[in-house]
Amino acid sequence: MMITTKRIMVVEDSPTQALVLQHALENQGFETICVHSAEDALSSIPTTRPDLLLVDYHLPGMQGDELCRRLRDNVNYQGLAILMLTVDETVAAELRALESGADDYVPKSEHSDILMLRIHSLLRKSAGNAALVSDASLTRKARIMAIDDSPTYLAFLEQELTDEGYEVVTATSGGEGIRLAGRQSFDCVLVDFIMPDMDGGVVCEHFNRIRKGAPTPIVILMVSSDERKETVMRALESGADDFVGKSTDVAVLRGRIRALLRQKARNEQTHELIEEIRAARDNLEKVVEERTQELKREIEERKRIEDELREAKERAEMASRAKSEFLANMSHELRTPLNAIIGFSDFIRNEVLGPVGSPQYIEYLDNIHDSGLHLLEIINDILDIARVEGGRVELSEDVQPISRAVTAAVRLIKEQARVGGVTLVAEVAPDAPSLYADHRIIKQACLNLLSNAVKFTPEGGTVQVGVASGEDGSLEIRIADTGIGIAPADIEKVLAPFGQVDSSLARRHAGTGLGLPLAKAFAELHGGELGLSSTPGKGTLAVLRFPADRLRPPAA
Repeated sequence: MMITTKRIMVVEDSPTQALVLQHALENQGFETICVHSAEDALSSIPTTRPDLLLVDYHLPGMQGDELCRRLRDNVNYQGLAILMLTVDETVAAELRALESGADDYVPKSEHSDILMLRIHSLLRKSAGNAALVSDASLTRKARIMAIDDSPTYLAFLEQELTDEGYEVVTATSGGEGIRLAGRQSFDCVLVDFIMPDMDGGVVCEHFNRIRKGAPTPIVILMVSSDERKETVMRALESGADDFVGKSTDVAVLRGRIRALLRQKARNEQTHELIEEIRAARDNLEKVVEERTQELKREIEERKRIEDELREAKERAEMASRAKSEFLANMSHELRTPLNAIIGFSDFIRNEVLGPVGSPQYIEYLDNIHDSGLHLLEIINDILDIARVEGGRVELSEDVQPISRAVTAAVRLIKEQARVGGVTLVAEVAPDAPSLYADHRIIKQACLNLLSNAVKFTPEGGTVQVGVASGEDGSLEIRIADTGIGIAPADIEKVLAPFGQVDSSLARRHAGTGLGLPLAKAFAELHGGELGLSSTPGKGTLAVLRFPADRLRPPAA
């Protein structure tokens, strides 16, 4: 079985503390990435893809709890394990960390062995788990069993947890708790570590055997009046998901139970999501087959009656518009299961949990993953155009050299040009002016135009991109190609969403017809415009033009 090294991102502003943590983690066999702020973490996570975040609570700029909230608000990272680490050992700080979405909280004064055990426990629980968890998933009345030989402490737990809204069942011994678990289902079990007939470690090991292989296993929280390091380590090593001392403030106990139940809810929703995807796939195959049969009957009818060809074309155009509207409405619903398909196919093809088997299966998984990414790109384009048309685009503007966005777009299109045998020439001076704009959107507009230029330029042709100043002081990004060109009468059509001039060209050069309309819309969001001039058979010139008041002097 292939063993994959776990990757941990340390978010710590102190270089000394970061170095200490890095050495400790690497001695445990982990791969580490160190960043010094929450902002750096947010920008690095998409490319580094860590398995766990070790976050200092007090950071410069954005605090650790706000970083947790940002990640939990993002569907892609709600399954990411997060452990908060800080010098602040107050109850209030621990509660803020847990309520922000952290899975665990460890003071910096805690022994490093305890920290490593908690990290291993979190990674064990979060393996394979990347499902979306909403607050609604925690609203059902969770069932908790408390096992303790002290009637007084059991009564205290029952009162506190009932007040919190849980259904509580109590047991005065490990044996009684095990028997109850055999007859009833529970979401969480609280186990006293020190009991006369059967200690908590043995009880925990029994529950671990029960929950192995279960799609939605119970979570185990060990409690004890003995809060020494050795006791905590024995509890976690026996398989407990967390440990809380009996002297700990009850608010912390409630917060840790909520964190454990959030993790359980993610596991439950992962299982449900897989079943939904399977049902949706089966239903889609049935719908496709039914629609295929309908189309065959329609085609046979059109062959017999020539006059119906015109009517069929009109119906097809109406269907295309209806399809676009439908896709725009459904894209939000499609992205959630599609992200799961992409994520799980990547998870399986990378053989995280062991060898897949036949190399052909890996090829099939590559096809599933690549097709999912392609479909997600199309859906994102549809969402972008829908947001633009609905006036819902929020610009994130700052001042950057325009050469940065243009160069990034050129770098992304180089491989497509090479494969198509097209020469790509970039003429962007390093001292080109800076632009106050949303540079992610500017890069996307350039990428759309470059992609179109390369796509419609035959082998041996040339695509040139450059930056120049307009006569009115504006900034122009100019992209010229020696491609098939566009008839002047058709320019207005290709700038409309889904506008494609010739269906035969559309078949040879796959696309949605959204690249040019999006580039035009992105320029207009900045007070600019997209100009097109073209000669059929000779090529096309596309000019993104931005007003002079958005220009800034080149960086020194």
